[in-house]
Amino acid sequence: MNKLVEEKIISSLFSLSDPKNGAKVEISIDEKNKELQIIRHPTEQKVAFVHSISIDNFMNMPIEIFCNLCRSIEKDAENAA
Repeated sequence: MNKLVEEKIISSLFSLSDPKNGAKVEISIDEKNKELQIIRHPTEQKVAFVHSISIDNFMNMPIEIFCNLCRSIEKDAENAA
């Protein structure tokens, strides 16, 4: 994986780990399809939410916008339960 992509993912995870403004999501990389997957794992009987974004789009997106997307996915998962 590209070092710049790794560094941006780490910076994003650092922001998302903030206890007051974070999000409980997992970020995985699908190198074959050149995508990042944002996963909100189920709690209790809830279903998992998965959103994919191309690595190119991720790299062109400011970290705060990406983190807002992750927070939105977490909130949508909670509301769907």
